[in-house]
Amino acid sequence: KHADAAAGRGRVASWSGSKVHERLMARIHAAASRSGLAPERLEAVQDLMREAVYRVGLGSDSWGGKKRTSIRSLFKLYDDDDTGVLDVRELARAVRHDMMLGPDVVTYAEIEGLLSALDLDGSGTVGVNELANFISITPGAIRKITYRLAAASYDLGGADLASLFHRFDKDSNGTISAQEFLHVCRKGARIDAQFLPDEEVRSLFRLLDEDGSGVVELSELLSFLNAETQAIGK
Repeated sequence: KHADAAAGRGRVASWSGSKVHERLMARIHAAASRSGLAPERLEAVQDLMREAVYRVGLGSDSWGGKKRTSIRSLFKLYDDDDTGVLDVRELARAVRHDMMLGPDVVTYAEIEGLLSALDLDGSGTVGVNELANFISITPGAIRKITYRLAAASYDLGGADLASLFHRFDKDSNGTISAQEFLHVCRKGARIDAQFLPDEEVRSLFRLLDEDGSGVVELSELLSFLNAETQAIGK
């Protein structure tokens, strides 16, 4: 059942046709070509693993005196030799033991495929940070972020997304940083980290920040969010 639901969500990427979705799907297709899995199935496995972490409340670490769920922290628990990378045995233990995803939901071959998708140097391992980044942002995650931001803007007196973000562009320079984006989600939209983890927000920002400058044009961000919001409503 979990697998069927995730496979259905795997087609979210075709909704908006935005450049962000194009980049995300290009990344998924490239990874799938290395994994031996169909792109739709690799995407479904991403969603299943991400949702399992947050559903069960795994990998929590302390932040600001509070506990938060972290995909990265979970994978670090299984890095037995503290090298910053996982082999297939360590990854399988995380999937089976803590995520509680049995072989009827995610097969061992699919776990091997996920590792192969990200093992660019052929070492038989994958970096903890790279794996966490790959899993934390999927079309399903984008949909959730967009939906919650749109809902929050309406809850705040019917303001549109542009009004919500412009309130936090203090220097009026037309760009937004990762920290400002997170600040909008937490302070402006009042979305708690329990419902929208920092990892997902930051992963989406990295996807938007194509040139790695650390800032995103506000107009580009709003164009993307509005396109996603309209797609969700169709």
